[in-house]
Amino acid sequence: MATRDKLRELREAREGGGRAKQFKISDNVDIYDQVDEDGYKSVYNERINKPDFIQDDDGLGYLDNGLDDYDWSTQNPASGDDDDVKPKRKPQNKKVKQKESLGAFFARSQTTNPSPQMSSYRKQVPETQADDFMSNLLSGLDDSSTSNTLNHPPRRQAIPKSNLFAKHRSHDENPGYSSQSNNPVSSSDPPYSSDLDLAPPSSNSTHLRRKFDENASISSSPTKKLRNHPPSSSDNDFDPFEDNSSVKNEVKIEPDGINSLNSVDDTKKPSIDIPNNTAPKAWLSVLDNIAPSPPPSPKPDDHVDFKREGSATDSPLYDDEGCVRFYWLDYIEDFGRVILFGKAFDPDANKWQSTSVSIEGIQRNLFVTPRPFKLDDDGNQTDQPVEQMDVHNEMQDIRKASKIKSWAAKFVKRSYAFEEKDIPHQQSDWLKVIYGFNEPHLPLGLSGKTFSHIFGTNTSPFELFVVKRQIMGPCWLKLEDAYVTQKGTTWCKHQFTVTDPKTVQHFTESDAESPKEPPPLTIMSLATRTTVNHTANCRELVAATARVWSDINIEDPTPPEQQPSSSITLVRPIVMYPPGFEMKARQQKPKIEPMRNEKAVLSNVLASVQRHDPDVLVGHDLMEDSLETLLNRMHEMKIPNWSKMGRVRRDKWPRAKFGRNKLITSGRLICDLSSDAGKGMISSTTWSMTEMVGTHLGTQREDIDPDDTSAYLDRFSPSPDRMIHFVKHCEVDAVFNMALAAKVQILPLTRQLTNLAGNSWGRTLTGGRAERNEFILLHEFHRQKTICPDKLSKFDKKAAQLEAAAENGEDEAPSKKKGGRKDKFKGGLVFEPKKGLWDKYILVMDFNSLYPSIIQEYNIDFTTVERPEDDGEDEEKIPEVPPPGSGQGVLPKLIATLVNRRKQVKGLMKDKNATTAKLMQLDIRQMALKLTANSMYGCLGFEGSRFYARPLAALTTFKGREILTHTRELAESMQLDVVYGDTDSVFINSNAYTYDDALKVASEFKKYVNERYKLLEIDLDGVFKRLLLLQKKKYAAIKMADGVETTEVKGLDMKRREYSQLSKNTSQYVLDQILSGESTEVVVEQIHEYLGVVSESIRSGKVPLEEYIINKRLGKDPEAYPDSKSQPHVLLALRIKKRGGAVRSGDVVSYIFCQSPDGSSSKTGKAENAHSIDEIRRDGMSVDYEYYLTSQVLPPIERLCDNIEGTDRARLAECLGLDPARFQTQTMGASNDKEFHTLESQMSDKERFRHAERLVLRCVGCDEQNEFGSLLDDTKHMQTRGIVCQNCKGVLPLGSVATQLEIKLRQCIARYYEATLVCNDQACGNTTRMMGVYGKRCLAPNCLGSMSYAYDDQMLYNQLLYFARLFDADRIMTQAKTGGNYDEIHLLCEKNKPTFFTLHNTVAKFLERNARSVVSLADIFSFMNLQQRRWRVAV
Repeated sequence: MATRDKLRELREAREGGGRAKQFKISDNVDIYDQVDEDGYKSVYNERINKPDFIQDDDGLGYLDNGLDDYDWSTQNPASGDDDDVKPKRKPQNKKVKQKESLGAFFARSQTTNPSPQMSSYRKQVPETQADDFMSNLLSGLDDSSTSNTLNHPPRRQAIPKSNLFAKHRSHDENPGYSSQSNNPVSSSDPPYSSDLDLAPPSSNSTHLRRKFDENASISSSPTKKLRNHPPSSSDNDFDPFEDNSSVKNEVKIEPDGINSLNSVDDTKKPSIDIPNNTAPKAWLSVLDNIAPSPPPSPKPDDHVDFKREGSATDSPLYDDEGCVRFYWLDYIEDFGRVILFGKAFDPDANKWQSTSVSIEGIQRNLFVTPRPFKLDDDGNQTDQPVEQMDVHNEMQDIRKASKIKSWAAKFVKRSYAFEEKDIPHQQSDWLKVIYGFNEPHLPLGLSGKTFSHIFGTNTSPFELFVVKRQIMGPCWLKLEDAYVTQKGTTWCKHQFTVTDPKTVQHFTESDAESPKEPPPLTIMSLATRTTVNHTANCRELVAATARVWSDINIEDPTPPEQQPSSSITLVRPIVMYPPGFEMKARQQKPKIEPMRNEKAVLSNVLASVQRHDPDVLVGHDLMEDSLETLLNRMHEMKIPNWSKMGRVRRDKWPRAKFGRNKLITSGRLICDLSSDAGKGMISSTTWSMTEMVGTHLGTQREDIDPDDTSAYLDRFSPSPDRMIHFVKHCEVDAVFNMALAAKVQILPLTRQLTNLAGNSWGRTLTGGRAERNEFILLHEFHRQKTICPDKLSKFDKKAAQLEAAAENGEDEAPSKKKGGRKDKFKGGLVFEPKKGLWDKYILVMDFNSLYPSIIQEYNIDFTTVERPEDDGEDEEKIPEVPPPGSGQGVLPKLIATLVNRRKQVKGLMKDKNATTAKLMQLDIRQMALKLTANSMYGCLGFEGSRFYARPLAALTTFKGREILTHTRELAESMQLDVVYGDTDSVFINSNAYTYDDALKVASEFKKYVNERYKLLEIDLDGVFKRLLLLQKKKYAAIKMADGVETTEVKGLDMKRREYSQLSKNTSQYVLDQILSGESTEVVVEQIHEYLGVVSESIRSGKVPLEEYIINKRLGKDPEAYPDSKSQPHVLLALRIKKRGGAVRSGDVVSYIFCQSPDGSSSKTGKAENAHSIDEIRRDGMSVDYEYYLTSQVLPPIERLCDNIEGTDRARLAECLGLDPARFQTQTMGASNDKEFHTLESQMSDKERFRHAERLVLRCVGCDEQNEFGSLLDDTKHMQTRGIVCQNCKGVLPLGSVATQLEIKLRQCIARYYEATLVCNDQACGNTTRMMGVYGKRCLAPNCLGSMSYAYDDQMLYNQLLYFARLFDADRIMTQAKTGGNYDEIHLLCEKNKPTFFTLHNTVAKFLERNARSVVSLADIFSFMNLQQRRWRVAV
């Protein structure tokens, strides 16, 4: 081309805007080929199988270190400038280099994922807060002198202001390494030494470079070793824990004692000790006491060679008879077959190894109920009886219509004893149908013309297998015809298949050849640390610890920290490690393994699980947090062989979100300390790790705010100590997990419970108590050849309700509000407590296992009790007790067996020669027997249970109420006063002043009660020296036992989690003073003085922040609350979830009420002012002291002092520094000024008649006076034969009672007509019958008080009305329906109706003459003269 032409093109290009804009991409040039996921997997697997891809020199098998080609774009770009440390790129790429258009290449290059930034992991600051910060900063610059240079950059604000790391910062901090510097400082470790070349030369970087040169001799090529090989080998992956003096000197710090509000000394002014705010580090010393790890195990054989079928020599597990002995632990159902996972001993390897057995050939078992008569086409019953062949032929038609190829059927004898109607309960002929799970299943609730029900359509294969083979939980099994699986379906070392379930036999205890002890288990404790990537909106893994106890006996009483264990701790940086971290991490004991990225951490965790093949995974919040994060990140990062987290080989991730983690980890038991089973066995308030460690292990654990994770991993930290501390925190939690599980014996106890119930161990570990009850009954009824009801899911129950509604002509299922379900049947009887402080010895007599004993005593069972017909009425119909000649039912027999076995075990515990380990095993066994026996009643009253039987549960509770009533009557006949009673216990005033005398009374009373029953037994549960009885189920007492006094508190505010520790400490002091036995004056004075000290300490900020924490449990997911804005714990939970935290139903949320942003306080506590303790420390909020004094401290104190003379609510408030006028109570007769009050007709009888005089009746037999009160409060003065004397137990004649009542009525009327006036000034107290000329003014000299009637018309009317309602039988029975003793009151009223009628009429004749009960409208509206006024009606 000529020069002129080129210049012309250049000129045209300039006129067109430049050549760059005119450049066109040619689409016909292909660089890459697009391949689908399967194509990429084939190429990827081909490269993996190349011999030079992985060098397995450490025994871990295949390990992906996360350094795939496409991952280099996410690494630090600075590391690519050093040729010595840059690894060679391998030729493989995710996209195969074949064809790709140039346009697609450039388009894809624009969407490359950016490198991770530190800002993505920090909490996002709102724009308003950022604007306020900048405005404050600029205003500060305007006021200060300008300067061109900053000598000391400001400190990083993201670092938590905690004293925990003050020592580390004071020694290692250098202002030159501020996070706000424009030049980031790189890691000082050799692997990242190349990054230093990018930093501008400075004195700091020169110092760092000189430091690296001095340490260069540590490793010849550390970077290559880190990037090209797994981070650890079989020799150093699990190093023994040796003492390290440097570590000990750094972390072994004794915790400061934390004292709460101390008791007041009699001679000194009460004071409050304020603890040191320095965070304790005693938890770090746990690692120093860990037992040495065992020697490294040999390299695992990752490849399983599957032998040919049919020979006993294929596996070393076969015994001389060609059988396999196998102990099963867990199971999974897979398309009609059951795969059992467990352990077996390999004699060749001389160790226990994981084994799986696939049980095939399990058959469905259907039971068809024939009708007595056929139905026509319209569903109407005919007169034609149903023959057996009719049922068989109809089932054949259903088989063909359902495309079931083959089945077998025959008629068998079976019984039915449950709640389904139209089914005969006696033994009859049933059609039993058997066919495989490979055939289609029949729908639930199917019926036909010749049959009414089909049971067993939805029975699971596992239930059929364990029930028919009588396998009771984890046990030894004998596989008689098992062959080695040719195609591996699990990751177990040994895999077998059984085609006939009948060849699987369980060993019995009487078998001499059966193994006696279960095999040892390998347990792995997992602890993880995560952070939220706010940019990607996901939670990422930053650290993980896996500590393994290999082949341990779970019933060994040796603490886990004293048993050999091994661990691996992995950590990865967010962007880059702090200076010197990697070097110091490898010097730790145990060693910390730094990884390059998250994928490497996940791969190493998976490799550790693969290597040790644990049987049990232990952790805190394991299913919803640790495993959830691990599995989600493995899925996102496409970690190969991810299914090794369990023992089932899987190629695809499960689609179901609910229960996905359990599916993936199938084959390994999950012991989650925060599950329902863990919460049921671990006594705690919040079930947080910190609280459980402090309560059960006696160690103070430090809490780390999850929002501060990025600050701990900050690469600009001048010292690695903060990140080391963070990782150590994760490492110690792995030890705490196992220590807590061993402390509460969760594994051995759940195994014993499973062996008693006959279900699976894994389900018991998740808290399935209802399922345990179902399985124990399934086993028992199967032995009795009784058909059990089908188990219905929530979907099945909803479908059944809709079907029933359709039959009734309704559009939708009846809801609970519309009366679709009856109210819950009545439970236990609770007596009205006789409130006050009792200083005589109180006996607590308790029935042992009341409801199970009632079931045995009265033979209450499905097979013995005739249920009444449900006519839809509201009143519960109680069935009749079975006659004495009835045979023993299934439930009584089962409970009796459990009780007898427990007695035998407790007898073995008395052996003086028994070892500690043996005693612990026996104690666990008797506890399991007790829990199982006591829970049998629960299956009757739980609506979600398969064996729900409302009539049987109602009958059981009815007999319980009857027994408690008779027990009280017996105590009263022995001249003993029952002050309280609750369900299965009575509190009896022994009237004794010595402990020995009280025991004599208890022994005598016990003898009389136990003589009445055969199996029911009452026993002395405790002796109270002093008892403070406040309300039902709320009391406190000094309990005596073997000369030792302890305080027992039930139901008080200090036992509720929604009251802070500050409130509990104050209440505890007040309670101790009340129960101290001191005089009232001394107790009141000490309480008032102490409250003043408490108020002063709170207002001055001396009380630790932790004592203000309030805990409240979520009853459902936070999003499900319609009024979330008014509930502080829900509002805080929503904020936590918004930040990426995990909060769900059942979790306990902790918060503190703070002042409003404007600094104001709230007396009730606003929901938006509730914040977590981490938020308060980070943002510097102020606690709302006014709220805590008003709502947290005062109300519990007021309730405790309610019956104490010498103080009241206003005085207590004044001692706390509050305005006493706000808490002043109105006293009667204090003023006659007109005020607005609640209508008396709307008041309760207790409130309205609190000042009425009580009716006292004299006995004509013994001349003793007895107070007669309402039956709603106490029934001791009334029996079925009439009103009885409490002294001689004789019946008071009706005429005598009526006469005494009329005399009392006339006395009240005479008192009213006396018209006595009294002065309301307490200092005056003038009483007179003269009325002064100055109206209400008092006639006493120098008195400014006013006079009022001492007994006015209102008091007289209330007195008469009170006597009338004492004998109003209809009203009493109506009000008793809401109480727990309705049956007793109803019986007394019905038996004494003539007595009540006579006495009520005695009062009524006086009440009718009282003008206060009459409103004369004619007198009120007489001024209107309506009769003479004419009204004009408009037309």
